[in-house]
Amino acid sequence: MRKYFLLSAVALMMATNVNANDSAVLVDVTGEIIIPTTIECGTMNFGKIYLKPNNVESTVRLLPTTSSDNVSAYGDVITVQGASGAECILSGINSDDYTVVYPEKVNLDGVEGGEPGDEQAYVSGICYDNAYEMMVGTLNIPSNLSQGGIISGSMSIAVIKN
Repeated sequence: MRKYFLLSAVALMMATNVNANDSAVLVDVTGEIIIPTTIECGTMNFGKIYLKPNNVESTVRLLPTTSSDNVSAYGDVITVQGASGAECILSGINSDDYTVVYPEKVNLDGVEGGEPGDEQAYVSGICYDNAYEMMVGTLNIPSNLSQGGIISGSMSIAVIKN
């Protein structure tokens, strides 16, 4: 029975003609071209930071200025040399039309507190100063650093049209 069913199905398929008409279709194409805002930033450099041994939690705040008095330091920071904010060119951004969003915290690699599980160094309070075209922030240094070292990290900022 199955054999006859299969034979009839094949015969039916062979006998059926498919008629197709020639056709043409018109497709609309649209798009939007946007010239993005250009953002170019240098490096936010906290310079060389000299700490007391067995330090307490300390901070180094970059100030938006081009003078040599561009740092305020707290805790066990002895001195800071060569620090500077990140010079940024935000071309095409009118502060009334855009909002710049910064990360709340940027973890840095390189040094950690002296105890296992201690927090690593991080930057917070990031902001942009229009007058100096400079991005600044506060470096938070964990307590009891067992050794010094180079700290580094990176961040992304978002520019949102209002």
